[in-house]
Amino acid sequence: MPLHPYSQPKYVTCLDLGPWGALCTEGWDQQISLVREDAKSLKREITTKWIYPPAPDREAAFAVANPDFVIVP
Repeated sequence: MPLHPYSQPKYVTCLDLGPWGALCTEGWDQQISLVREDAKSLKREITTKWIYPPAPDREAAFAVANPDFVIVP
C-alpha cells in the first residue's frame, strides 16, 4: 500500500489538575485555551468518550481508522 503523509496540524494538551480543574493548551507553543471547569469538562469527555474504540461495527471502525479522520477540528 502507498504511504500516507503524516501531519499534525493541531496539537492540543489537556492536563487534569485535581480539585482546581484542568488546563488545556493548543499549538506547539502551548497557548492556554481553557482553564478550570471548562477544561475539566473537556478532559472528562476525552477520557470517557474520545479515547475508546467505536462500537463493534465494521464500517464505524474503518471510518475512524481513516488517516484523514479529524477528531478535533
